[in-house]
Amino acid sequence: MQPLGVGERAVVLLRPASWEADRYRTVRRSLTHFDRERWHILAIASPSAREGKTTTAINLAAALAELPGASVLLVDADFRCSAVAGALGMEPFPGHDLGEVASNGALGLDDVVVRIPELFPFAVVPSRSRTDAAHEIVESPRIAELLAAARKTYDYVIVDAPPIVPMADCRALAPLCDGFLIVVRAHRTSHHLLGEALSSLPPRQVLGLVLNEADEPAWARSHRYYSHYGRPH
Repeated sequence: MQPLGVGERAVVLLRPASWEADRYRTVRRSLTHFDRERWHILAIASPSAREGKTTTAINLAAALAELPGASVLLVDADFRCSAVAGALGMEPFPGHDLGEVASNGALGLDDVVVRIPELFPFAVVPSRSRTDAAHEIVESPRIAELLAAARKTYDYVIVDAPPIVPMADCRALAPLCDGFLIVVRAHRTSHHLLGEALSSLPPRQVLGLVLNEADEPAWARSHRYYSHYGRPH
């Protein structure tokens, strides 16, 4: 049964046995087995908008939360086009968002963290879209303080970051994160745009690329067939 409100992009939550969900577990496996010592706070970004970074951030958070005993926090830091709350069925949410906490020294991380275990197994720091002061919020010392607090509290912190190329917001986050996964969309992201995005970040922080919306491989169709064939009736 699909959890009420969670959007269809959250395949690890809604279709955990699907080949799409297993692709996110492959990303998780690579990060935890080979790069775990290199990162604690991981930003998910893309060269431009609409390339699948929010979908990747949500599903990677869900895949990490499957690890025994793991505590995971998903942070929406794309203040110009916040999408995490909507994708998880949290809108409208009545509480504080990250932008408010960043501008109010009386509030802390606990005031903005949302936990809805019946919907998703990780904690969320939501944001509301705003264009007037997005860059100022990202560069606020409070954002650094809040991420530092998250680093001490959670095993894994996944940050849905702004697109890299159009604005300077994502580059301002780089000193606060340990690494980046760059999401590129098949048949959409140009080599030129990807090259510009990669040159905008410190090379040591780029942990890998994630190809989104690639054509389904033949083995995935076979996997679905045999999964169905072996399912009890």
